[in-house]
Amino acid sequence: MTTNHSTHGITRGAFLRSTVALTGGALGVGSLATSAHATPVGRAAETGSTVAAPPASWKGTVFTEPVPGNSWGYLDNYSTLYEDGPITSLSPEQLVETEAVAGFMPEGSDGHEMFTGHAEAVAELDGEPVGVVLTGDQGTKVQAEARLTKTANSDARGVLLHILTPDWETISLPKGTPIVEFRAAVDSPSQITAEDASHLLADAVGFSFQTNGDNPARVTNLRRSDGNQHISGTVSYPVDGALEEHTWFGTAVPGYEGWAYIFGQLPE
Repeated sequence: MTTNHSTHGITRGAFLRSTVALTGGALGVGSLATSAHATPVGRAAETGSTVAAPPASWKGTVFTEPVPGNSWGYLDNYSTLYEDGPITSLSPEQLVETEAVAGFMPEGSDGHEMFTGHAEAVAELDGEPVGVVLTGDQGTKVQAEARLTKTANSDARGVLLHILTPDWETISLPKGTPIVEFRAAVDSPSQITAEDASHLLADAVGFSFQTNGDNPARVTNLRRSDGNQHISGTVSYPVDGALEEHTWFGTAVPGYEGWAYIFGQLPE
């Protein structure tokens, strides 16, 4: 088990807060580059206004519920465990060493307070979220939950960190579903353009496979609805010499200092 995830994991929070900014899809720190042969952007990439429908089995998950309110907290971090393979669990000690937890920094932080995580249980793949207490060296305590998920890459898992409020609500994900995420540095999902949405989805999938360089992910059939609350699209990505293609359905949720989009891979 490789434990130095903070060295190898790419994250949407803390030290490498990858973002899509409101500059026609311009990307922030830690993002993949979009090659000339990668993601089609702009309105040409958008083919309709009706998003792909999630299956009935997703009812009651974050993908079908209304936009979370203030009591939901925010999605802080999602890191990919590139070197650990298709693991099925993380011990409490391993979980807090992942970049998703070890790289935690509260919203509005000046970076002077460092946090140590304590996980309450083993994180099982597709299992229930694990409670995590993040304790700062200046006395701040933050309640969170973390979970181990599949990613777009069958050989890599992801860790999702959700910061809770006193009246917290847990995040519900469809069992067995590959999950990817990317942060949008916007005040409202309504500010997302078609180009932004295309980059969001392409980079969310691309980060499952690599941390830098050209992103060969290609997005087609991009669709948005409900003021950009939902985004869907088909993403193709070369894997072991073959081109894999899957359709993803995403929803906007509160994220670190803005919004984040969490995407689930729709069943074939």
